[in-house]
Amino acid sequence: MHNTRVRSFNFILLVIFTLFLYQIYILQFNQKDYSNETIAEQSTKNFYFPSPRGDVYDRQGKLLARTITLPNLFFDKSSIFNDQDLKRYEEFIELYLSEDALQLFQKGLDSKNTIIDLGIINNELFNTISLTSVDYPAFLLIDFPLREYPYGSLASHVLGYTGIPNQDDVGLFPTSGLHQIVGKNGIERYYEEILSGSPISLSLTKTNKVYYNLGAKGEDLFLTIDAEIQGFVESSLSSGIELANKNIEPSFDRVEKGAVIILDIDTAEILAMASAPTFDPNQFISGISDAQFSQIQKNQAFNNFAIQGLYPPGSVFKVVPYWLSYNEGIYPEGIDNFDQKYFAEECLSFQFTDGSKQVYCDWKKDGHGYVDFHQAIQKSVNIYFWEIALKIWRLYENNENESLLQNYARDLGFGDYTGVDLPYERKGTVPDRQLFEEWKITAPDRVREEGWLGGDLMNLIVGQGAITVTPIQVANAYANLIRGYTLSPRINTNYVSNNSDLRVLRVDSKFKQMFLSDLGLVTDPGGTAYKSFSIMGDSIYDTGGKTGTAQTTEGKNDTSWFVGLDSISNPTKIVVVVVEEGGSGSAVAAPIARRIIQYLNGIEVTPVEFGEVTE
Repeated sequence: MHNTRVRSFNFILLVIFTLFLYQIYILQFNQKDYSNETIAEQSTKNFYFPSPRGDVYDRQGKLLARTITLPNLFFDKSSIFNDQDLKRYEEFIELYLSEDALQLFQKGLDSKNTIIDLGIINNELFNTISLTSVDYPAFLLIDFPLREYPYGSLASHVLGYTGIPNQDDVGLFPTSGLHQIVGKNGIERYYEEILSGSPISLSLTKTNKVYYNLGAKGEDLFLTIDAEIQGFVESSLSSGIELANKNIEPSFDRVEKGAVIILDIDTAEILAMASAPTFDPNQFISGISDAQFSQIQKNQAFNNFAIQGLYPPGSVFKVVPYWLSYNEGIYPEGIDNFDQKYFAEECLSFQFTDGSKQVYCDWKKDGHGYVDFHQAIQKSVNIYFWEIALKIWRLYENNENESLLQNYARDLGFGDYTGVDLPYERKGTVPDRQLFEEWKITAPDRVREEGWLGGDLMNLIVGQGAITVTPIQVANAYANLIRGYTLSPRINTNYVSNNSDLRVLRVDSKFKQMFLSDLGLVTDPGGTAYKSFSIMGDSIYDTGGKTGTAQTTEGKNDTSWFVGLDSISNPTKIVVVVVEEGGSGSAVAAPIARRIIQYLNGIEVTPVEFGEVTE
């Protein structure tokens, strides 16, 4: 039925524009002053109209984006022969159409274009014009293909939206100007050339021969997204943001932004990707006002914070030095046996070889007492990891291994694009001495005169300071570490990323088993996320994750992080939650992730509730 409608649409276009071009031909050769020289100089005239875009489906075959047709009204100036006749049309437009349509009409009369586009009209006006077509033959009604999103704002940041191409769009997609529509964000933009197909074209040569090309509908896309999971994730994120606002201190700004990603570990397929605030791409079907567009921009609702949000990762970054310590044998105990205990006091004070004196205090004011390698992750003991940083600094300062920690981070994908098939991904920053030297020239306000110091490494190892990451990087890093090799996340089931630089990581079976077990400790009694997960009962013992609370600028609340696993005995999915300026990771992000994990595991889902404020 769909193909029949497309063929019908194309046939109508053919008939209408063949008649239209014939009218142009008649008028041209009845002009008294029309010279042979002018005819000779006349070039081919081309008319283009968009073909229906390809449909977009979720992994279960649910239709997420489709092409509909709405009546578009055009005015043919060549059908008007006197001012009186023209006045009738102007009065009709003024009576039945909008003020915008009237302005388009009046502006079009002064242009060189033969056809004036008066825009999309409603069904009532369509019926009125159809009934009066004999009296108003200069009106042309054409079914114009437009994008529609059946589920409204669902997965809007994944799908994106379409709009009129600007100069940059035409430069990137040369045929977008011919289509009169182009993908502006999400997969609509990333896969523009696939979804758009080829435009319908009409050509009139200087010898008045008409050439017609039916064009071709764009290709359909099948996404890795599951619409049902996506909807649940979006509602859970919304509940978490609401919860954060109920518990936030009055001095902090209202919480509005956040993101959630569910990533399949084995395939790197994205099962859900949510970003807040959101928008409804259907707003662009019949045209959005400047005020509405400006408001969306002001709220940063177009931003997909899952791939564009740059945040310090806080303690979710501690898996990097955790992995490093295992491989390199660098532990605070001073020996290669991480089963020993280390006394983690409230604060750590010392002097670096660069002369800087530093005092670092843990999030737990009374300290953690004796902890081992595993408890350092479970309780997120900053003191323990600062000791690791201190050892790295003293071992490798100013030699080729000074960036040992940074290299481990880059191996997991931090500081670079993940390669996800979505536009506008940001790559973040992994700082080191070289970067600080560059910043001293390019961005002196970001660094001190002395450049890179030992204290900067201390900040980095706990995910603070100059480091910035995106949620997609965090999800991918954990998946890479569990998997043992790197993959690029993907959103299109047919997408094949460029994994020519695929790297096998230094991850042995012993480490993987220990890593999963230690992540399980985080949600067990004594772990930073225990209170948020305790409502799960006995099923809690097969879950795991890592909390993170990242400090932001002065006067702003902390950013809340949690990375969760659906299972530690057989992990298949990574759940990453970030709530910008939401506060404690254990109190805000962890409860959101817990609810999502409940859903993924098919167990009773409980509301998002404020957890314990730890770190």
